[in-house]
Amino acid sequence: MSWRYTYCPKCGCDRCFTVKAVPDEAVVRGKKISFIRKDCFCEICGTEVYSKVINDENCDARLAAYGEDNSPTKYTVEFTSTVEVEAKDSVEAVEKAQEMFSHDSMYIYVDGNLWS
Repeated sequence: MSWRYTYCPKCGCDRCFTVKAVPDEAVVRGKKISFIRKDCFCEICGTEVYSKVINDENCDARLAAYGEDNSPTKYTVEFTSTVEVEAKDSVEAVEKAQEMFSHDSMYIYVDGNLWS
């Protein structure tokens, strides 16, 4: 069976579907992104249907859009002393800072907030 066929719940059987490109926005890890989403519709009744292939393409489009504006951000991480590291998010910033120090028990602050 071709990947252009999927189950249509309204028709009750597998049907060929059409794909429409729709501009979309989403928030990924706190960043607003814009991308082109693909929606699938049954060619017989017009009901929106699910396609794993198209869903995977939509996921790839979101990841690509997130990666376009995903340059490192500077975070201030405080231990006994203060260091600045470049990272994609605060989790990565803490991990990089922890690599610089070998304290077993410490309080960690990221941009003034206690890291838990």
